[in-house]
Amino acid sequence: MSGIAGLYHAKKIVTDADLRAMSDAMSHRGPDGSNVWRQAQLGFCHNMLHTTPESLFEALPAESHDQRVVITADARLDNRKELACALGINRSDLPLLSDSQLILMGYLHWDLACVSQFLGDFCFAIWDKDRRRLFIAMDPMGTRSLLYFHSPDLFAFATDVKALLAAPGVDKKLDESGFVLLASGRRREAPERTCFEGITRLTGGERLCVHPPSSGQAGWKIEKRSYYTLQPETLNFKHPEEMLEAFREKFRLAVTCRMRSAFPVATLLSGGLDSSAISCMAADQRRHFSHPLIALSSCLTDQDPEQDERRFISIVARQKQLPVHYVTPTSGPAALLHQVHDMTGLPVNLNPHVYTALYAKAQSEGARIVMDGVCGEWGPSWTGEGYLQYLLQQLHWKTLKETVLSLSQNYSQSPHRVFQNDVLAPLEPRFLRNIRYKLRGRSVEENRLPLTNRLYHQHAAPPPEAKSSDKSLLGKRLNVILGGRTPREWYSPHFHIRNTFPYLDERVLKFCLGLSDEWFIQKGWRRYFIRAAMEKTLPPEIQWRRDKRPFSPNYHRLMQTDAPVYESIVQDVSPSDPVRDYIDVERIKRTIKELNQRPSWGPYNGVDFARKVVDFGVQSLIFLRWFQRL
Repeated sequence: MSGIAGLYHAKKIVTDADLRAMSDAMSHRGPDGSNVWRQAQLGFCHNMLHTTPESLFEALPAESHDQRVVITADARLDNRKELACALGINRSDLPLLSDSQLILMGYLHWDLACVSQFLGDFCFAIWDKDRRRLFIAMDPMGTRSLLYFHSPDLFAFATDVKALLAAPGVDKKLDESGFVLLASGRRREAPERTCFEGITRLTGGERLCVHPPSSGQAGWKIEKRSYYTLQPETLNFKHPEEMLEAFREKFRLAVTCRMRSAFPVATLLSGGLDSSAISCMAADQRRHFSHPLIALSSCLTDQDPEQDERRFISIVARQKQLPVHYVTPTSGPAALLHQVHDMTGLPVNLNPHVYTALYAKAQSEGARIVMDGVCGEWGPSWTGEGYLQYLLQQLHWKTLKETVLSLSQNYSQSPHRVFQNDVLAPLEPRFLRNIRYKLRGRSVEENRLPLTNRLYHQHAAPPPEAKSSDKSLLGKRLNVILGGRTPREWYSPHFHIRNTFPYLDERVLKFCLGLSDEWFIQKGWRRYFIRAAMEKTLPPEIQWRRDKRPFSPNYHRLMQTDAPVYESIVQDVSPSDPVRDYIDVERIKRTIKELNQRPSWGPYNGVDFARKVVDFGVQSLIFLRWFQRL
């Protein structure tokens, strides 16, 4: 993914050395060259990753013809033809224009309102010399990464936190509250927070206008606004098949837009509904493209035959004649403990051993775009969570009874179990759940990251901005989406890969939010809508499968193999080590000892101790060490 960064000084001149330092700190994002632009107190730098055909001749940062406006951007626009029409651009000239040029032309035409005209994945920064205004914007779904910092004398932004920290004047100090939120998997509560005090993330649908200090004004004038509201689409179809066909068309567009590439395109194929739907749709559309399409799948060794998804993956490969490259991780997450934070800047990282192996394979095959099926549950693959509770609360007894019985029959569970899991358990108050845990000899703290009591209790309460008053099913779904509008780059930039997510296409999300709840649990099937919509696309064996094995099922076995690595790390923590102020090291030691006395490191008593206590705890510990070295 391309990297962008910029410096804006209030009192001194920006130097090439300052900008190069930021560019060098994210050099992995610029395999196709880097460049800087500066003028007096402001400067941009850009590290280029070519992906689309139009990006092959793109040069950034770039000035407008009259040199009054300058842009740097990381963007893929999906409505190029519509923009060309609105801006009066000849259709024959469009292939010669990059996406960043279209953004610049849109800004010159619509000013700040231009962001509402763009469809796709983007973040950009524009310097308007006449207005003395720095304008920064993020796409509605927050698919790109951009962080910013400001002090009385400086405003700085960058794609990577290491690039931001490389700027002179940017302080490095731990934000304890941000660390707790990110380490504990609570990013949704405050998606703009980072682990670095004073450094803020620009989230989906936000824009910044930055004006320098002026006479009589103390500090920068920074206006941060949300320009986008995700609203359900109003759906008026006479017949269900018309609705399903309309969704298929939107999904086709979401996939094909992300296949616009000058290089081979890869899809991540796990054998489940979401990834298979993307892979099958891409395979059906590849005739419109000249570049190869491949699939990447994480498969297991012979030690885990009961968990292997290769049978379902092979069904997709055969039916769609899709080349599949299998990757078998031979080492667990411990192998990357000392590298992963350099890749992500986050305290806790999921399945690094799997994703890095997949991206390395994509890179070796020449791919630069990888389509991922995450977030399908936000849209067409929503499980219908909360729907049965809604039926109970609205006293729709007949529909509730029919739904429970049909689910019971289809998934071979007793009606009592379905009712208990889907209706009663979610309605149980937390204090009653805690009492029940204690009566069973369990502690409510078992499932908690091994943070110290001081850190946990000081930052246990959700931030004020995390509260949502809308308790409806639609409101809860919207809240999940809005809290998750942050980048999902993970480790891909280090392999010169652009991650793309068809289920985060706003056209797909708006359509699915407009569907009535019964579309998602119907005829005894959970996730019914995507099954019905993919009738002409998915193989029946995938379309109507009832279960899905974990993405990384050999995770615990590999962790158990790496137990000496985890033990060595925590044993080396001295009694006076500063990390003990944040991490409960003794709890990690006790948990490793308990796991070693068991035949497997897999979950027990309903708690995944290996992942939540050992792996996440040790990752957080090493993150703090990494932070100290920055």
